[in-house]
Amino acid sequence: MVPGAAPIEVVTQFIALQTRQLEVRQQEIEVQRFAAETERKKVDNAQEYSLQALSAEVADRKDEREHEGTTTKYGYRILLVVIIGAIGLFGYAPYANKDQLILEAVKVLALAGGGGGVGYVLGFRKGRQTAEVDESSSTPT
Repeated sequence: MVPGAAPIEVVTQFIALQTRQLEVRQQEIEVQRFAAETERKKVDNAQEYSLQALSAEVADRKDEREHEGTTTKYGYRILLVVIIGAIGLFGYAPYANKDQLILEAVKVLALAGGGGGVGYVLGFRKGRQTAEVDESSSTPT
């Protein structure tokens, strides 16, 4: 045996140990690579989900706008019919010499139009405010 030289068994064990450490390190690198790939997939899936959620919300808002537009259009048509009817009634009454009809129609319009109209407007505004509060509390910031 040469003095100062390590025995062959020690060198062989050292090399075997280094080989095992390299194998373990490669396994750790594979685990880290797998974890990074999994994290990347999570991010991609979250982004895809967000995009799909936004497109669904856009479609919902479009439908909502169309519905509100249709409702408003029908409301204006009904109001137009009522106004034309009232004008027709007020135009017919003097021609038929029915002054009392005009007085009664004015009373009905004042009571029903005033009280009912004010109640409708107040209820409509309260409903809209409630809907806005619900929307603002349900959308994440």
